[in-house]
Amino acid sequence: MPKILVKEGPSRGAQIEIEGETALVGRSPRCEVFLPDATVSREHAKFYRKGDAWKVQDLDSRNGSLLNGHAIKDEDLCHMDEIRVGDCLLTFLSDEVELEEAVSPEDLSVTQTIQIQSDGDVVPGDGGRKSGEELARQNERLRALLRLSSAVSKARNLPELFDHVCQCLREALEPDRVVPFIEEPDGKLTPYARARTAIERRLLRQSLSNSIIDHCHDKKVSVLSQATGSDERFSAAPSVGRNRISTALCAPLQIAGRMLGLIYMDRLGECVPFTRDDLELLTAACQQSAVAVENVRAYELVEAENRALEREVKGRYNIVGNSPKIVEVFNVIARAAPTDACVLICGESGTGKELVARAIHYNSRRRSGPFEIVNCAALSPSLIESELFGHVKGAFTGAVADHPGHFELATGGTIFLDEIGEIPEQSQSKLLRVLEESTVRRVGDVRDRKIDVRIVAATNRRLDEMVKERKFREDLFYRLNVLRVDLPPLREREKDIQTLSDYFLAQTADRCGRKFKGLAQEVLDLFAAYPWPGNVRELRNTIERMVILAENETIGIDDAPVEIRRGRSPVAAEAAAEDSGPVCSLAELEQRHILRVLRHVEGNKSRCAEILGIDRSTLYQKLKFSTSRNEFQEH
Repeated sequence: MPKILVKEGPSRGAQIEIEGETALVGRSPRCEVFLPDATVSREHAKFYRKGDAWKVQDLDSRNGSLLNGHAIKDEDLCHMDEIRVGDCLLTFLSDEVELEEAVSPEDLSVTQTIQIQSDGDVVPGDGGRKSGEELARQNERLRALLRLSSAVSKARNLPELFDHVCQCLREALEPDRVVPFIEEPDGKLTPYARARTAIERRLLRQSLSNSIIDHCHDKKVSVLSQATGSDERFSAAPSVGRNRISTALCAPLQIAGRMLGLIYMDRLGECVPFTRDDLELLTAACQQSAVAVENVRAYELVEAENRALEREVKGRYNIVGNSPKIVEVFNVIARAAPTDACVLICGESGTGKELVARAIHYNSRRRSGPFEIVNCAALSPSLIESELFGHVKGAFTGAVADHPGHFELATGGTIFLDEIGEIPEQSQSKLLRVLEESTVRRVGDVRDRKIDVRIVAATNRRLDEMVKERKFREDLFYRLNVLRVDLPPLREREKDIQTLSDYFLAQTADRCGRKFKGLAQEVLDLFAAYPWPGNVRELRNTIERMVILAENETIGIDDAPVEIRRGRSPVAAEAAAEDSGPVCSLAELEQRHILRVLRHVEGNKSRCAEILGIDRSTLYQKLKFSTSRNEFQEH
């Protein structure tokens, strides 16, 4: 079966087997290649088989897909092709390169192998003076090494590097097959052979000799088998007889005794055996290639760090402003991000709590890990534990398979619990246990699973008041409130209103394909006098509306919504007009306010929730409570 190796991004180093004819790649948990990264679309790309070949297709993703550095829509795949989706890098491992069962190194015939130590010393040596023809051949091989040195110095990734190495070795030694291997952190060898012709593809489908490969890898020596099939113990390997492997070479890629991989080559059928001179050339090529491998890995590491820094900057500067209160928020983020302590973000709806959570994550050591967002208010009480902690097959009706929860998906990164105050009381104790012990137990399971997750929570409610009212556990509150970020409402950031307006104007105009000179001073004065009950979110939506409806290059006061020009929202105006009613409880006042907003938006619940600054699920709960309360009063 072909495999997908995750080289960069979440689950780095994981290998996913493609078991069927297709495999989805994306941020959605239903994808076979699951990449919980913000730069990856929910269904980003697709691997699929077409005939005997495998292909990769971009599924109109937000950030596109690259194959070996080039943008693609639908392309054929070769073994070791690199596919970039967002900030994640994948390697396609074809099932065409196979290894047979290993033969123990002790089973190799000593009389049929000649070993060369990695430092180039020949064991045993044969001496003798070389003929003119041999000297000419040796000069040609020296030129081959020079070409190899020039080629590998330009490579910037391992597939490109090994393409150059294989090409030079084919020209110099004329093998039927040449396959480089890289040693992974777990000690396994990954082949890096890419077939470019139908003949190469057919040959690579045949099994290699794992016996010589294991001997070279375990002993860290170069090996020459001149007559592979003549030794009874060695010829017992299925690949030797079936594929008629006649002669083979193998040399390690190592630096200062540290194994990086190896290069294997052979000839099939009736052929001229490899010589000790061939092995010397391969060993020298491997020594050059090992240095190049080390350089490529260092280059890839620097590139990965650059991308992480770009995301860090993006996370920092998506929070726009320079007023004293927002500068203090930046200072708290800078102090909180490098730690693994829990962070509680408090502020009114629309103040940018999720942006702060992202800035903390992307400025932390967990920046390369997942950032899992959970809106606690959107989860029903009956399913919240299953969503947070996961469940096993058969745990309840509809649990047809094991399902990891958000905490498991966030392992190695950060989980953002938005609207933490909406978690039901019966689930708060289980959440506290997760925070205290760093383990989760799936619903219906009997064992705990270790997790490594940083907790960032947010709320627009007064949790300290909820603790006094016994609606929120005191111990959970203190566990979450290790570090606290208080976000100021927009009405307390008057100096930032123009900066934010210019930022949203440029952002929206670019998205809509329009150009504007800016906002008129009268509009900015109007914005400064408006209380912005919906905070930054309301300002952003107002700018977007004005950009869409504006007819001139300068957005004037006539383009501003009526409620902004009046200095208060229509909800506030209606409330003032109806303020002659009898004194009522706070709950009844809330019900009246919700109904006023619903009438104003003509029953549009999504718009109503947006104006109120709450989630739609919270609005449904409040409406349901309001209805049941009215029915009770009627009875």
